[in-house]
Amino acid sequence: VPSEINGQKVIAIGLNAFKGNTSLKRVTIPEGIIIIDDFAFSGCVCLESISLPNSLIRLGYESFRDCVMLQSIIIPHRVEVIGDYCFYRCHNLADIKMLSDRTLELCFTCFSECHAVESLILPKVTNRIGSYAFNNCISLTGIILPEDMVEVGLSAFYNCVSLTVVSIEADRCIENSKWFSRCRNLRQITLRASTMRKYARDDSWEEYRGLFVFKLSIPTDICFETGIVSWSNVEYADYYKVYINNRILETRRPFVTTTGATAGE
Repeated sequence: VPSEINGQKVIAIGLNAFKGNTSLKRVTIPEGIIIIDDFAFSGCVCLESISLPNSLIRLGYESFRDCVMLQSIIIPHRVEVIGDYCFYRCHNLADIKMLSDRTLELCFTCFSECHAVESLILPKVTNRIGSYAFNNCISLTGIILPEDMVEVGLSAFYNCVSLTVVSIEADRCIENSKWFSRCRNLRQITLRASTMRKYARDDSWEEYRGLFVFKLSIPTDICFETGIVSWSNVEYADYYKVYINNRILETRRPFVTTTGATAGE
């Protein structure tokens, strides 16, 4: 893609620009492009690789839909929106790196049907995940919802049958809208201690309470790697269940202080 045409800077890949191009295999987009518009590369079934510029801000609606040969993508650091159906049915997309350092929104069904992706790290600035965003990502094994998260849409991880662990780092309690419907192998949901009481009392989480595990707040003298060092500063903690050294410790309010506890005891 040229950076200029007739002396004019190119700032966008336009609507339907390469839609349905079955010959296109590799694309390099130059710096200065800020938008990849709706349907820009939709249906490019032979597209194997694409290099996105650091200037990019937005990926449009269905911009890479059905790019079934695409195996990896790096989302640059300035991207703020990944549009509806953006990578829908990119069945072989296994390696997704999101480098965004601005507030990031993942829109409706944006990575739905990406069957090959096994692991995914969401940037800390991700604050919204749209409904069905990761629907039927059947190889995805784990996900961390970062601390800036304020909204997760209906059935965002529907039928992610390989999903076993989820960590919710968000500072606020987010109402569960059937996020994990048909995630039949989900075994553990780790929550921040500061949000535990709210989650435990939120009816939308009723069917998942048996999976709750806690990440302890700082400061604390409990270390997951080495075991219990001291209970001194968690005496008034309000936890539901804590896993330490593969042991389950049920808690009460206030937390019962154990005198002289050492690692492994």
